[in-house]
Amino acid sequence: MEKRELSYIEGNTVKQAQAAPKQRPEEAQQELGRKQRQEDRKKREANAALIRRNQERELRMSLGYVLFLIFAAILAAAVSGFYLKSRSELTANTKIVTSLESEEQQLKTDNDAKERKMEASVDLEDILKKAVGEYGMVYPAEDQIVYYDAEDPDYMQKYGEIPKD
Repeated sequence: MEKRELSYIEGNTVKQAQAAPKQRPEEAQQELGRKQRQEDRKKREANAALIRRNQERELRMSLGYVLFLIFAAILAAAVSGFYLKSRSELTANTKIVTSLESEEQQLKTDNDAKERKMEASVDLEDILKKAVGEYGMVYPAEDQIVYYDAEDPDYMQKYGEIPKD
């Protein structure tokens, strides 16, 4: 195959360009395929070398990176341990609260039952007969009753004498 070179000449005199000899299409395709394969092989070799260098660089770890990884692992372990400890304390406290609530409910039930039993055991008629008969108590007269409006009906303090009128 013959290569042809063209040169540039300044001025108004230009040599006549000669036509290149025609190649057969099969030869041109083979030549292009060979060149393409060579370029592809060179690219693959360059990429493989680059990949090898990057892998070697990635496999090397600096001291700072190793210390950072150790610190991160210790921190993760500490946070996990703290979380598990807190979670177990929460579970234990929840069980204690549930137990105390159950005990409170049982005590309220027992207290109500004892109060009903006590109220049932007291005969108000007997108390009235004993108070009037043995102790001489009488019902108050209308003018002896003093009414008082309390803001809080559960608690009252006396600051002075109750008026007699």
